Amino acid sequence: MTTPLQDWPVQREYNPKGMPFRRLGPSGIRVPVFSFGGCGSEGLTLGGSLDKDATKELVRTAFEGGINMFDTSENYADGKSEEALGYAIRELGLRRSDLVISTKIFWGVGRKGPNDGGTSRKHIIEGTRESLARLRLSYVDVIFAHRHDPHVPMEEIVRAFNYVIDQGWAFYWGTSEWGAREIEEAHHVATKLNLIGPIAEQCQHNMITRERPEKEYAALYKKYHMSTTVFSPLYFGVLTGKYNDGIPENTRLSNHTGEFDWLYKELESAEGKQNILKIKELTKLAHDELQTSIASLALAWVATNPNTATVILGASKSQQLVDNIKALEVIPKLTPEILHKIEKILNNTPEALREFDPKNMPFRRLGPSGLRVPVFSLGGWLTLGGTIIGDPVKEMMRIAFENGVNMFDTAEAYAGGKSEEEMGRVIRELGLRRTDLVITTKIFWGPRHGPNDQGLSRKHIIEGTQESLARLGLDYVDVIFAHRHDENVPMEEIVRAFNYVIEKGWALYWGTSEWGAREIEEAHHIANKLHLIAPIAEQCKHHMFHRDRPEKEYGPLYKKYHLGTTTFSSLAGGLLTGKYNDGVPEDSRYATHAGILKDALERYESPEGKEDIRKVKELTKLAEGKLSTSISTLALAWVAKNTNTSTVILGASKPEQLLENLKAIDVIPKLTPEIMQEIEAILANSPSAAPTFGRPLLDKFGRL
Repeated sequence: MTTPLQDWPVQREYNPKGMPFRRLGPSGIRVPVFSFGGCGSEGLTLGGSLDKDATKELVRTAFEGGINMFDTSENYADGKSEEALGYAIRELGLRRSDLVISTKIFWGVGRKGPNDGGTSRKHIIEGTRESLARLRLSYVDVIFAHRHDPHVPMEEIVRAFNYVIDQGWAFYWGTSEWGAREIEEAHHVATKLNLIGPIAEQCQHNMITRERPEKEYAALYKKYHMSTTVFSPLYFGVLTGKYNDGIPENTRLSNHTGEFDWLYKELESAEGKQNILKIKELTKLAHDELQTSIASLALAWVATNPNTATVILGASKSQQLVDNIKALEVIPKLTPEILHKIEKILNNTPEALREFDPKNMPFRRLGPSGLRVPVFSLGGWLTLGGTIIGDPVKEMMRIAFENGVNMFDTAEAYAGGKSEEEMGRVIRELGLRRTDLVITTKIFWGPRHGPNDQGLSRKHIIEGTQESLARLGLDYVDVIFAHRHDENVPMEEIVRAFNYVIEKGWALYWGTSEWGAREIEEAHHIANKLHLIAPIAEQCKHHMFHRDRPEKEYGPLYKKYHLGTTTFSSLAGGLLTGKYNDGVPEDSRYATHAGILKDALERYESPEGKEDIRKVKELTKLAEGKLSTSISTLALAWVAKNTNTSTVILGASKPEQLLENLKAIDVIPKLTPEIMQEIEAILANSPSAAPTFGRPLLDKFGRL
């Protein structure tokens, strides 16, 4: 008897046996805890190393064992896997509505045409139709994007998969081996367009490979109820124990060539040998405490993860598949005590998302916005990605985060873009929750030197922002600053471009950096006239010897627009640490970055510079004698004390330096009017007030 869904007779009724089922992500479809796929631990099986009849036997064994989900891909055995699976379904007489069939689109079937792969609309639609033709089915249940395609706009991808669903060729779509950022973007685009987002991610997950499924995707599980369809749960056969005593002859690894050459090299490495020792321990635990095999333990372990929807088995023999399904009996035996023992042996649990603890960090609004920023933040001008890279960057950001700093500032120009790359890498590696952070970057000096790679043209603002986000590995920054004013671009173009960036969701606010008061005023006029968003903050230099612009020139802007400042160079390039009191140390910024700090170095060597050093020495005496602190913490607290300072950007290059700087929080309340008056007496450089032209000063009720 045929049905409206198929043109072959139903010969077998489905019996789930003892198979548990789970929802696939946020959808209503239910999938078995164990499913069966066309790519096994030794490589391609269904349609690959196994012919159609052998495939039929395996599908029969799976179906009779309670498995009703079968996974394949257009590229498995260049399409022959889909053909073999479709053949088995028809020959066995399986009812189509009993089955959950999934396939994947990206790699094509071995043809070399420019559109025979990827996730262009053309290949998604044509590839889906060709897959259905090979399967000899009118639809699949889930179609996966087999990789993310960075060369195709996300909107095109989302719309194309929704078209496939609208045509009835698939019920749902998902992703496979996508990064969290790309999955997040797909959801943003789908939500914006009122379309269907991906419901699941097909990823590798096993006792050895854990970082992505257990850490990188963590926020997606909570936010979108995403789940995973897991492949390679036995890590290409390593977790069966077959390589515990070396590489057996007549296996894919014995000649250590071809597609598994990387695995051979890994097993021969120190890390690989350490993994084998762990597998031997796990084998003993499985045998002694659970009376099962290491393979069954490994499969059950993945299945116990609450975010795993189904574990795709890749057996090449019927008995192997039957043995794998026995892992169902092991799952309830994995008590918290057993899981704890397993974790102790593995010792590779991904670090969980760190919860933000503000400690004693005060927060302030950033200008007129509702965004709250810490009084002290961390920046990456000459340090992060520049003078320090790798693990030291991670250590600096970890210490900052654990001490209440949740704002990190960078720029496309810093270290030629490396600062953004390092910052993004560390955010991911530390497992910081994006919503806990305030990330800012700046646009003006791009890392290349083409005629449009710098400045504030609409072209560079938009392209530069997208490139910055790519380097950071983030969907958006909280604030994007115009790193300088560009006299060669109309202000309306600048304001419209930054508003476009905000409207696209790439930034939440915009600001200026080292702009004059006139330019900031003009930006506000233009924004007000066009009913657009104006800059909320100015990132400017502010320290005890640089005061005119932040304290005088911007004065009317603070009153009129409630402008906030994110200040940099609050220690005057190290001058206010006292390190230059007796000359220029060899490892100091003045020595290592003499070109960039040319103006500061010239002032240091001038009579005015000598006078600055004299004042630093006096301030040091005041800091140590009356406040029991250092000159650097006094200088930082002094800038933070200013009512128009939103955040002071620290630029430390060593952990101990950062911790010392953060002690300035305790100094701020000690800056009484009397202490501030003593500081002003030493500095003697307070910007002059606006002229009164002979009139009496206004009292506080007469202020604007």
